[in-house]
Amino acid sequence: MSMLKADRTWLILGFCSVLFVVVNGLTIKDGHNWGDDFAQYIRHAENIADGKPYSGGVMLEKWVVVPPGFPLLLAPLIKLFGLNFPALKWLNVIFWQMYVVFVFLLVKERLGERTALGISLIFLTAPWFFVFKQNVLSDIPFLFFITAALWSSEKYFKQGGNSYFLLALFLAGLAFLIRWAGVCFFIVWALYVFLKNKGRGTLPLVLGTVAVLIVFQTWLGVSASNHVKELSIPPAQFASIMIAYVPAVLLA
Repeated sequence: MSMLKADRTWLILGFCSVLFVVVNGLTIKDGHNWGDDFAQYIRHAENIADGKPYSGGVMLEKWVVVPPGFPLLLAPLIKLFGLNFPALKWLNVIFWQMYVVFVFLLVKERLGERTALGISLIFLTAPWFFVFKQNVLSDIPFLFFITAALWSSEKYFKQGGNSYFLLALFLAGLAFLIRWAGVCFFIVWALYVFLKNKGRGTLPLVLGTVAVLIVFQTWLGVSASNHVKELSIPPAQFASIMIAYVPAVLLA
């Protein structure tokens, strides 16, 4: 009986996923608004596709140059389709769909299949995404890779196995290449290992991966100096900024 329920759950999720892809795919628009860093991502992707220096044609200081992960995802599409906005926006649809699958897997472990299915359907029908998918931005791919890395790391610490560890490391590395915030995964991994006294043998490879990725980004002309500078903000001012942004997050 439980097997039938599981099959039915995956059938519903699969049907809604196909419907999600069709509806969002058909409603992708051409063109782009003038906000955010989309043009910079595209310029870097064009440089990668054309074999030019990563930051060529971008007249900005190093700390403004975006990490290479998202442009690396855009580059094959640029190579195949040129500057085709609908093609570039399809990444949002694909990565959001894959993100929802890992949301389902994470929630199922804690709250059961029925709750996991309900939460997944909420994400698949989110009005926010229906609007946001019209942007060529790194948010959705980063969300997928970091969520998938969390699922893989949970599997590793619960079940063991080098395959889960290497998968988590690979996914987290891609997330870090997309956004500097991805480094938090590696910091949390190290803290968890020390606090739980599990997987200490993984630390050399984890820390080595971070070092290699930082060197790689520095070589491309990417710097995290502006993000590091924000850590010097006085605690009271930092708390004030966080409180001021709470309404914006809740009402987004």
